[in-house]
Amino acid sequence: MKRFLAVLLSLILAAGSLFVAAFAADGKKEKVYPVILLQGYSGPQLFNQDTGEKAWGLDFDKVKEHVLNDYGKELANGAKEYAKGNPDPLVDTLGTILLDVMDPIACNADGSSKYNLDTFPKGAEATRLSTLIANGQEEYIGEKPIMTGFVEKLTQQGVENAADYIFIYTNDWRKGQAQYAKDIDAYIDEVRALTCSDKVDIYGLSFGGQCGASYLYYYGEKAKVHKACLNVPAIGGTNMVGDPLLGNDITLDFPTILQFVEIGFRSENEWEWILEFLSSLTGGYQNLNKIVNLVAQKYIVDYIDKFGSIWDFIPLNVYDEVKARLIRDGYVDPVAAAPLIAASDEFHYNALANMREGLKRAQKAGTQIAIMSNTGINGVTGTYKNSDYIIDVHTSSGSACAPFGEQFPEDYAPVGTQCGNKKHWHISPDRDIDATCSYLPENTWFIKGQFHGQSNWDSYSREFILEFMFGDSIKDIYSNPKYPQFELAQNPADGLYMRFDNTNSGFHTSEDTALVFTNLSEQYTIDILDISAKGFNLFPEYNSYSGIGAGSTKVISMTDHCFAKSTQPISIKVRYRLNSPQRLIKEKTFTFTHLSDDEIKDYPFINDAAKLIIGENEPAPVTETAPADTTENTPENIEERAEVRLSGGENKVSSKIPKTGSAKRGIALSSFAVITAVAAAGVIIKKKKEEA
Repeated sequence: MKRFLAVLLSLILAAGSLFVAAFAADGKKEKVYPVILLQGYSGPQLFNQDTGEKAWGLDFDKVKEHVLNDYGKELANGAKEYAKGNPDPLVDTLGTILLDVMDPIACNADGSSKYNLDTFPKGAEATRLSTLIANGQEEYIGEKPIMTGFVEKLTQQGVENAADYIFIYTNDWRKGQAQYAKDIDAYIDEVRALTCSDKVDIYGLSFGGQCGASYLYYYGEKAKVHKACLNVPAIGGTNMVGDPLLGNDITLDFPTILQFVEIGFRSENEWEWILEFLSSLTGGYQNLNKIVNLVAQKYIVDYIDKFGSIWDFIPLNVYDEVKARLIRDGYVDPVAAAPLIAASDEFHYNALANMREGLKRAQKAGTQIAIMSNTGINGVTGTYKNSDYIIDVHTSSGSACAPFGEQFPEDYAPVGTQCGNKKHWHISPDRDIDATCSYLPENTWFIKGQFHGQSNWDSYSREFILEFMFGDSIKDIYSNPKYPQFELAQNPADGLYMRFDNTNSGFHTSEDTALVFTNLSEQYTIDILDISAKGFNLFPEYNSYSGIGAGSTKVISMTDHCFAKSTQPISIKVRYRLNSPQRLIKEKTFTFTHLSDDEIKDYPFINDAAKLIIGENEPAPVTETAPADTTENTPENIEERAEVRLSGGENKVSSKIPKTGSAKRGIALSSFAVITAVAAAGVIIKKKKEEA
């Protein structure tokens, strides 16, 4: 239960690192920069400055004990009343638990903190990685897997004692974006002074990506940033916030939540009983969603609408509507909330409305920017927005998107407001994303099928981040053929990856002669059982292929080509067997856009994959767990395996690090009711099991 709550409520940290130094002409980088991590939502811990108590970064054992002792009877009574058709007692109990548990970080109507809170640790010196390690404060180091990659990359490049130059920015994540930008600017100056560097690099994850974009909008012209990687950034907010604040019904897909959590933990056996209990408690997922909506509108909205950060998560296209609704329905007093509203007005009407221009100003000042947007998953609130489950593709990238599960019509004309170059192709292979109107069309990469915050387990994303941050080959979507604008997720949980041999992922031309399959599994072989096509004739040389090894790539020749229109995506369905102990039969469908010989003349970069060496440039598995490891995946064992040395140099970084991070915290933003319900359910069941 502690791990489940940690998934949804605890802190995240992530980081990157580099230091400024001159090297001899022996192949090492001549100059590297300190990297500042901008953390995901609710990452830094908050402490009450009057009492010294931790306000955020909860002791979950105490929370469980508190809920069990003080609310157990009310929950049981609420469940009985709900079974009789009266939801009010259960809704009120869940809402009361929520407000009780979350009161230590509550805000006043004007957006100020109800209590005297501040972050810890704070400041450049205190938040450098080496200081945290020396002080025994490893608990403040999060996103350890990607941190591991950063340290290893630095070490490979000849950087000694890399932890001295890694900085983890801590902020009070309840504030608004305009204030964050100002605070980040001051922190950057601290880091520059401490490292004698003229510039820094920024790695912003999720909410941290929004903070990074806001900083570049307000201060990018100062040319203090060398590179900025904005990974799954909530630049334009998220409908996960907009929907409940608008009063829209939330339709949570609980099995998908389970999948989201399990992928993050790489576990399959821990959460089902919780969902089954909640479903039985309320009479099914449909009724559970009713409870979520009732708790959301009666308790959650009135709690979160006092956070500046929540206001700045509201997408621009619904901002005025949300503001009017909150005032009209009595959630917000426009007089008492005037400072909060004014700050968010500034962000929405100035920064967000002109974000493209702000990012371009930063580029003109010399900042290299990469935006990574995950796609292909329905939004968590169930309102059919193309997303990574937490952040919408539109709000993370600025792109135009078809409704989730649909595609643009054949006569669709690209918006073209940011890129009208007829020689550029910015329509996704599925024809559901138009990047011609993105914030930065030439500097935005899309990864289909990847959940929010899972970059470290995805070989393509992980390698992209490391190469962009520490290499020199990625300038835009054309500069490195390994990283085209549109790519598929390559998490081991995704099983199988496929492309044509000479064309970029998601595309097909007459230059292709074979299908390239990569087994993404870290442990098991796969057998290709059947390959079928829709929208064109496909005649592979073999209809089945056995024994593709873990992490291996195989090529299956084909004797025919597709002549479909580029406005009509084609698909290939692959049925395969994963040779695990269960010998699962699985299916996966891959979608492609075919370009004719005449069309490919206009878009030669689509054939960049021909430059790759098959087998050497395919996704490399991220082997975080050895195949022979049969250790039970208990919370205690995971915590024991989490010990990590991150000082760089000759130190080896553990590959077995707990998979907690911003992705799992994301659900908390719109699902406080579910969190509270699950917490209550867990302690009740735990007590029953102990009594039995």
